Order: sequence, then structure tokens, then C-alpha cells
Amino acid sequence: MSQEYINDLKEALGLKTLPSFFPDIYKRKLEDGTLFDDTYATEEYIKGLNDKYGLFNEKYLGCILSSAEKMRERCDLIAFMNIVSEGFSDKETYLERVKEITMPAEPDEEADFMFLFAILPLVESQYKGYLEHDLPDEIIKASLNRYQWGIQLEEMRTGKPAFDFLAFRWCLRFAHGRILRIEQLEFEMVTDSKYNMIALENKTTGEIKILADNVRVHPSGMIVGAAGFEDDGEADNGNRVEKVCETEFDYIGCAANKMGRYEAKPTSFLKSEWRKIYSPGDHYVSVHIPRNSKIDDANRHMSYDAAKALFAKLYPEFHPVMMHGSTWIFDPKIEEILGDKSNLVGFKHDFSCYPVASSGTEVIRFVFFGKYSSPEEYPEDTRLRREVKAYLLAGNRIHAYGGVCRFGDAFVPEND
Repeated sequence: MSQEYINDLKEALGLKTLPSFFPDIYKRKLEDGTLFDDTYATEEYIKGLNDKYGLFNEKYLGCILSSAEKMRERCDLIAFMNIVSEGFSDKETYLERVKEITMPAEPDEEADFMFLFAILPLVESQYKGYLEHDLPDEIIKASLNRYQWGIQLEEMRTGKPAFDFLAFRWCLRFAHGRILRIEQLEFEMVTDSKYNMIALENKTTGEIKILADNVRVHPSGMIVGAAGFEDDGEADNGNRVEKVCETEFDYIGCAANKMGRYEAKPTSFLKSEWRKIYSPGDHYVSVHIPRNSKIDDANRHMSYDAAKALFAKLYPEFHPVMMHGSTWIFDPKIEEILGDKSNLVGFKHDFSCYPVASSGTEVIRFVFFGKYSSPEEYPEDTRLRREVKAYLLAGNRIHAYGGVCRFGDAFVPEND
């Protein structure tokens, strides 16, 4: 039954491929009798967690319980839930494993909350981790609220409450204690960074420069692989591999300019004038803007300061110097549309930007936030939506860019 059933499971769920970890977990759970255990989708289990941690309001709890009742009648969904639940319980492997799952655009209705039931068993350890770090109650509450917020976002997007794979993927980072909601922003503690760049800070002015390192750069200054800047396979297409050369006296590399693109020629940055604040492998903070948060200058910097103080006091093992963002907001076209008085543009101005391998579609989910069969259907009820829609319909793209700013101790100029 094993391989045949796994193939049937794949087909029933509309999966293109089965994640590599599925067969081993399937076999183990089949042998120990837990493959079809529906505990995580029972009313008793869900209500018990909700009573203890206050995860859902009455409206959404009712939707969840109704969905759970339907799902318990589907042994394939229960099996999938249990495999996923175990497969993503390890904080050392979940980030890599989550890349292996590609869910269909329209999963079965009975699976509306399947990923929620798979992640709920992690709430206990998530809460325990918060207590071990002595986190304030308001941060615990805001971070646990991310499960309900995932349901609300899907309801806003489609008109129906659900907890989809994107919500699951994001909430995993909360469940494993990687992201915290602090004031108006979400801050992610990254200790396994792999960005292909180094960041330098001027010792006198605090200016930040980002240098391309071990990455292929398009003649335009964008990253090869970003949408519209793919490798055409020609030997002499102008693409080049950029690496930072570090000597006893300087760093030499191609720096990102004010438009967020890498320059064609390398520049020397003297170590007497510049210090390195990030290279691949260093700790850093990744910042995210939750929908409907307040990001005016006062609230933004209040959030930064609160996060700096909290990490320094309660996470001494985490020692970031850099804060990083990656978002469509950093595309120069957004500033052109909104002007420099916009809060989104104000957020961009906190960072020094550089190109990343963007799909060019990130803006669509965040700006238009709905289900549309074609770009012509995108709403035009705000200036941002009108201008972005027109820009995309004209055949252009809005890319995500990376951005860097100082996060650790406040900048202190070095004296000569």
C-alpha cells in the first residue's frame, strides 16, 4: 500500500511533486499507527489550545471547527496533515523543507484549514520559548495573533476565511521563534544568512555601500535571474561574475548606486575609512511590514528602537549589526509614483538598496491583494494601484530590491 498510497495522496492533493521527506515520515507513521490520527483536527484539541492561548476569536474559531469536521472525513487530508506536522517540527530543517512543497492554486474546500491543523502542535513549544526568553506579554500576544491574522488576510483576499500554504509558510517562522511582532513591525532573527554581497559603513559619515560578491551581474546592473534579466545562453552577453577583493588596505568591488543597481566598474574602499558590517554568514535582522501597520517616521523608529533594546536584553546570543529588507517598495518606480512624503518611501529611505533575484511579481499580491484572472481586472481605487496597474499593463515590471541599514549599537563616528 505504501508507494501506491503516497502516489494517490499526491494526486488527490494536486501536488506537482512530493517533498523528499514524505516517504520516510509516511512509513514511520504508518508503522506506529499515527498516520490517520485526527487528533489535531478534533474539536477538543483545537478548543483546548484556544482556551489556553487565545489564538482565535469566536467567528474564526467557528470556521475552523466547521472545517475540521469536514476534514476528519478525508483520510488523505489527515495523513497529509500528520506528515506535514512532523516534517516541519524541526527548527533546523523547516526552512529548507518548505521550499519543496508547491500547493495547487485551488485546493479542495475540505483542506481550507489543513495547514493550520498541521502547525497548531507547535504552539506549545512556541509559547514555552517566549517564556524562556522572558518576552513581554504584549509581544507574546501580538506574535501568537499571527495565526488569526493569516486567516483574516485570506478572507480579505478571497472573501472566504482560510489558512493557506502562504500563511503556513510565514507562521512557521513565528512558531519556531524566528520572527517577533514588536510594536508596528515584524523582526526576523537570521543567523544563517547567504546574501551575495557585503555591506560597508563609512566610519565618519555612517554611509553604507553594498558590494556584489560571488553573484552574476547583468550589464544593466541587475542580478542575472531577476525577471527580465535572465541569462540568454549566449557566451558574450555581457553578464559577469562579481567578487569582492579584500586586501590588507581596502575592499575592491562593484557597489550599488542610488538606483539600487550595481556599477559596471569596481571601486576601492579604504579600510581606514570603511568598516564591514555584513558578510555572508553574519547575524542580521530582517524587517517586515504587516498589512495595516503604522509606519510613519515616529512609529517606524519607535519599532526599530524597541527591537534593538529587546534583542540586546533578551537574546544575547543574537548579535546583528545590520538590518535588512527585501521588498517591491524599494523599486525606484514606487518613489516616483508616491513622492518622498509617503510613509512607504520614508521606509525605503531608511535603507541603502541593491538588486536581488526578484520575480517581478511581488508587488501584485501586496498592492492588489485579491483574486483576479488578468491584470486588466486589477482595481484602480488608489493612486498607487492606478499607476502600478498602468505601468504593468505597459509591459514593465516592478522588482523587489534588497536594502541594508545599521541595526546594532547607534552609529558613532571614529575620530581621526
